[in-house]
Amino acid sequence: MNAAPDYIAPTPADRAEAAPAHVRSLDGLRGLAICGVLAVHAGVPFFTAGWLGVDLFFVLSGFLLTSLICREIQTSGRFYFVGFWLRRALRIFPPYYLYISVITLLILFGFGNLSEHHGYTPGLYLASLWLYFINYIPQGGIWSHQMLTLHLWSLAVEEQFYLLWPLMFVLFRSIRQMLVVSVVLTIAVLIIRAISTGPIQSHLYTRGLPIFLGCTAALYLAQFKSRVSTRFTNVSLLLALLATLVIVVPMGLGKLSEDRAHRQIVPVVVACYALMIAALWACRSAHFANFLGSRPLVYLGKISYGVYLYHMLFHQLTWYVILADIDKLPSLIKFPIRVLTYVGLTVAAAALSHRYFERPFLRLKDRFRTPAGSSKSAV
Repeated sequence: MNAAPDYIAPTPADRAEAAPAHVRSLDGLRGLAICGVLAVHAGVPFFTAGWLGVDLFFVLSGFLLTSLICREIQTSGRFYFVGFWLRRALRIFPPYYLYISVITLLILFGFGNLSEHHGYTPGLYLASLWLYFINYIPQGGIWSHQMLTLHLWSLAVEEQFYLLWPLMFVLFRSIRQMLVVSVVLTIAVLIIRAISTGPIQSHLYTRGLPIFLGCTAALYLAQFKSRVSTRFTNVSLLLALLATLVIVVPMGLGKLSEDRAHRQIVPVVVACYALMIAALWACRSAHFANFLGSRPLVYLGKISYGVYLYHMLFHQLTWYVILADIDKLPSLIKFPIRVLTYVGLTVAAAALSHRYFERPFLRLKDRFRTPAGSSKSAV
């Protein structure tokens, strides 16, 4: 089943100006993002705003997925949404369901205590993991080892986006129309966040703001084929850094709450992230892009999905199993040992997973591309 059969055939100029297939500096951004996540969950001092790494991941997801869809439209004249879903499944499902299978076995064999929580039963909790709606499950109370799945809300948000966003390209059959749709959705999410009275919830229509900003930036570039200078790219990188510090510094000093940051500052910060990512995508000669394209960061970015997926398991193992007996040591000694062990085990597990488990599935992705879009993608 192929979508949008009535797209206008692309011209040679369209094909020449289609989005690039891969940008190393964006892999480097993923590497930086996952460092923030690891730091905040390890309790590294002054990294209490490390959750911004998740928002950066969200902007990248919205931007890259939309850019690749636009690239397919510009090079082949249509979007094959079934192939898109199959490629996403091959990228996301194998390691995710491997991890969830381990979690399910732990639950079924009695590790930890299960109890009903706010109307959610253990069976519904497991269903939320397998069907990607754990972001709607109340946190805490249902399973004493819920820290092992606490981070999976963000994967649920992304999966809900992957399911719904391609359908929008079927309903609205041009990049220009999709740009309008993306702007409308972004404004709608901003309004929902503004009128909500409680904490910002982990739902697509609230925490999805970075995703839709990324989509909007990608569609703008695809529609208007903007020329981006090196100077503008450097300025966008500086703005993103300064915007990040506006949250990181006061939160690190205990002067800013996470909820207030989400409500008042995060929308501006993620808008700066979208601008930065769009600039790096369109112009890769900026000075900071060379740093982001360094081998260690690029490699960490490439395995970042596995790092994110497995890191809470190794956090719990490190603190409460492997190094549980070093509590009597001074904090200045035991904390670095635990952090290095936790990070080392997580990165090693993600590297092994990527090389020996995920790669066979990733090689199958090319079977579900259009001939014009058969090159390796950035996602």
